[in-house]
Amino acid sequence: MTSKTLFLAFLTVFSFWSLTPQKGYSAQVQSPTCPCSTSSEAVEKIVLKLLDKNPKIVLTALKKAVEQEEKEKLQDQEQLVQKHKAELLAPNPSLPTSGNPKGDIKIVAFFDYQCGYCKKSEQTLADILKKDPNVQVIYKEMPIFGKESNTLSQIALSAQIQGKYLCLHTSFMNHKGPLTDPVAFNLAEKCGLDLAQLKKDMTSENVQKSLSQNKQLAETLQIEAAPFFIVGEKIVPGFLSQETLQKAISEQRNPSKPALSPSSSH
Repeated sequence: MTSKTLFLAFLTVFSFWSLTPQKGYSAQVQSPTCPCSTSSEAVEKIVLKLLDKNPKIVLTALKKAVEQEEKEKLQDQEQLVQKHKAELLAPNPSLPTSGNPKGDIKIVAFFDYQCGYCKKSEQTLADILKKDPNVQVIYKEMPIFGKESNTLSQIALSAQIQGKYLCLHTSFMNHKGPLTDPVAFNLAEKCGLDLAQLKKDMTSENVQKSLSQNKQLAETLQIEAAPFFIVGEKIVPGFLSQETLQKAISEQRNPSKPALSPSSSH
């Protein structure tokens, strides 16, 4: 938990206390409109006594503080998404995509092949691509679980060079059990990839550049965990359920409020 969250929680607790009548405290704390001369020691004793009698106040305050911090972060990220929309959607031959390139809904997916919730979310994306002909998914490899994840992303992006990214991506996502190098190359071979060329391309400038750009973009958008989805201009962090995705798509197609404009990000 961040220091900001703890500070917000303390303010919430103290505000609750100051607005609630406390028996026996009137002589110790002056009116908020008067200069406060109560010592910090006295205030600490009062707050500790209050928390001792009402421990649930702490949980309530922490929950509200965390919710407020998450809400503010999402708002900041939505502004950043609007500001860097061109980078997110820029056409690029080395950028893996699926679905309709002219679709009105763009879903940008940041993921790691060793992430359980990323794999569960993949089924949601596959289903929406089958049901909705006006959706495009843009895949952003974001290996965050160490060297093994980075190798898997290199293999997948190298498959893009041979035009077989989607086959290998789906194979990685659907695989049950550890995705070791031998397993990954075996899946690549089943997709019809030239393994010698694949291994050569893994260290190519194009593959390294794609990974570097994805990492930089994730940092710019303050993405700290996978999976992370951007549906149109809506942020959807974490597991993506069918219900959540359908709701996000509906909101983008039928906005109840004006979409963010470049000027609103300043």
